[in-house]
Amino acid sequence: MGRKTTYTQHLGDEIISRVAEGEPLRKICRDMNIAWRTVYEWREKNEEFSARFASARDMGADAIFEETIEIADTPRTGFIKAYKADGSVEVKEEDMLGHRKLQVETRFKLLSKWNPKKYGDRVQQDVVVSQSPREMSIDELQAAIERLSNGSSN
Repeated sequence: MGRKTTYTQHLGDEIISRVAEGEPLRKICRDMNIAWRTVYEWREKNEEFSARFASARDMGADAIFEETIEIADTPRTGFIKAYKADGSVEVKEEDMLGHRKLQVETRFKLLSKWNPKKYGDRVQQDVVVSQSPREMSIDELQAAIERLSNGSSN
């Protein structure tokens, strides 16, 4: 846990720079020996720092998004051990595809929670109304409601 620290322009600039690169605030604070809650106190007390921090968070999210492409495109070799019935061990060298997939999916999940409008899945439902509900019978209304509930607009 870091210590409570007085805000300086130099500390603020360092934090802003690293957050804009997508680095987690808690890691930055550990490296700088600053309690992460202190940064939030600075944001409450210093409007200029708060605005710069918010902008850096947006830039950091974009950096994390771009990092997912790099992770997906860059194979990482690892070793898999297979223990055989006779007690021997077979070691295979292969791409750590599952690990890379987890890294990408975790980043996408975080980004979609942090900024669902920009990084979330877009859900759109088109509905075509050929007849006014006032002109429909009870059976037709119920059938239309059922179709909408099942995700079909026809």
